[in-house]
Amino acid sequence: MPLSFILIDENETSCAQLVKLATESTQIELIHVFTSIKEATKFLHEATVDFLIIDPNLSNQLGFSFIEKYQAKQPIIIPVSYTHLRAHETRH
Repeated sequence: MPLSFILIDENETSCAQLVKLATESTQIELIHVFTSIKEATKFLHEATVDFLIIDPNLSNQLGFSFIEKYQAKQPIIIPVSYTHLRAHETRH
């Protein structure tokens, strides 16, 4: 049985396109791409997924509250750029 997940990407950026392409030939099933936290929250009250992928630009308070609420229930993946990772590495 494939792993299932949802993607929350308010702007339907290239992140959403990349995730869709990456899951086409694997044992991972993209259930839905949500463009709002409210829609995703409603969905998660009625369904279960194995993990969530959230747009890293979702930095408003509603996004942080969503992450805090759901991170205990399922893993949350927040993709970041290589530049972002390097910035953290050089600070430490």
